[in-house]
Amino acid sequence: MTDRRRGIGATIAFAAARGTLLLSAAVCAASALPAYAGAEDRRPTVAVMDFEHHATSEDALSALQDRVLVALARQNHFRIVERAEAAAVLREFGFAKSGYTSSAQGIKAGRMLGAEFLVFGTVDRFECRSVHEPIAYTRRLGERVRAIVEGNVRVIETRTGEVIAVAPVVVHDDVSNVEDAKDTCMSVVARFAEQVAVSVLDLAEPAQIVRVAPGGKLGLDRGEDGGYHVGRALLVFAAPNAQARIGARIGYARIVSASATSSEALLLKADRPVGPGSVARLDVDGQQPAADRVVPKLNW
Repeated sequence: MTDRRRGIGATIAFAAARGTLLLSAAVCAASALPAYAGAEDRRPTVAVMDFEHHATSEDALSALQDRVLVALARQNHFRIVERAEAAAVLREFGFAKSGYTSSAQGIKAGRMLGAEFLVFGTVDRFECRSVHEPIAYTRRLGERVRAIVEGNVRVIETRTGEVIAVAPVVVHDDVSNVEDAKDTCMSVVARFAEQVAVSVLDLAEPAQIVRVAPGGKLGLDRGEDGGYHVGRALLVFAAPNAQARIGARIGYARIVSASATSSEALLLKADRPVGPGSVARLDVDGQQPAADRVVPKLNW
C-alpha cells in the first residue's frame, strides 16, 4: 500500500473514529424507533454486509460502510441490522463479500438476521491524490486535487434468495485548492455513501406511481430525499404481484419537478397503460434509449 493511500485511509478512519458514538447512536435510534409514534413499525429490515474492496485500506472501507449505515438510517425507510451481527452471518455462511451466494444461503441468512434484504457491495476504485498539470498560456504547472470512488451495490431479497438488481455508484470531484484535499476526500466518501443508500432504497422499495394526469404526467411518492431529482431518467414497471416486487418494464419517464418527498415525471414511452400501482426506478445504467432521453417542451 502506498504512503498516499495509507494517508487517505488514516484521514478517513480518523474522521470516522471521532464520530463513532454518534454514528452508532444514529443507526440504533433509527433501527429501534417506529416510523411514527404509537404505530407498529412495518419498515422492512435491511442488513448491510461487509463490502469487498480492491482499491483501499480496511480502515477506510470500514469508515465508508459506517457512513452508508448512517445514510440509510437518515432515510428512515428501513430498520437496520447491526454491522457486527451481519458480519457474523457473513462468516458463518461463507458468503462472498461481492454478494455472490446461493438462493438457499440468502434465505437462511435472512431468517437468522430477521432481514428482508441483504446489501452487498464492492469498491473498485478509491483515489484521492494531487496531480500537476500545465497552466494555460504559461510554462508553469498547477496542482489540483482529484478524488473518485467507484463501486456497485447489489440487493438480495431474502424471501426468494434472489439478487433484485445491481446498481453502479460513481462519485468524483476535482478542486484547484490543494488545501482542501482532506475536505474533498471526505466529501466524496460521504456522497458515495449517500448514493449507495439511495440505490438500496430504489432497488428494495421502488417508487410508487400514485397518480397519472393528462399529458402523461406521473405523480410519484419519492422526491429529492430519495435521489429523485429533476432531470433523472426513470424506468417504469407494471404493478408488483405476489411473485415479484415489480412487474415487467413497460416504459420510460423523466423527472420534471421534485420536492423533498414527492416528484412528477413525464412519461416518454410506454408499451402498455401506466396507472396508479405501477412503480418506477432510477435508470442508473442508461437502459433508456437515447432517443427517449430528451424531454419535449412542456406547455402545462
